[in-house]
Amino acid sequence: MTNYTLTGNQYEIKYIDNKNRKHILSLASIGASIRQYTIDSLDIVTPYPTNQIPQYFQGQVLFPWANRLEDGLYEFEDQTIQTNINEIDKNNQLHGLSPLYSFELINQGENWITLGLDLPPQKAYPFSINTQIKYKLTDSGLIIESQIHNNGNKN
Repeated sequence: MTNYTLTGNQYEIKYIDNKNRKHILSLASIGASIRQYTIDSLDIVTPYPTNQIPQYFQGQVLFPWANRLEDGLYEFEDQTIQTNINEIDKNNQLHGLSPLYSFELINQGENWITLGLDLPPQKAYPFSINTQIKYKLTDSGLIIESQIHNNGNKN
């Protein structure tokens, strides 16, 4: 971890692969966002600076939904649930709730890092869930693994 900025805590991992290429992955805790990924200084994803909010949910983990909810509404067990509208001109809710939260460092190794979030129940999503995202640099490139656990009593 380096420091706290507009995009949260900053994390970086590095790896030299079997072809002697240098991989560098930079993550921001807000939205567990991939801020930069390079191999031998070549941008694999479009980077953004630590003091700039990513555009269009760039590099962020998106859950509990990863698309638009028309009118910010969804149904669960015959109940209509209203979410906040964040695409005002189209009256939609975009890309879930996780981009609003800072993920915590769970653990870290030389070439991997795991960030996690306990998403509390709220009006827009009255369920408690836990997720962990593991980022690992390997000879094959970046591998991302995710786990999500429903802490509540509803599926």
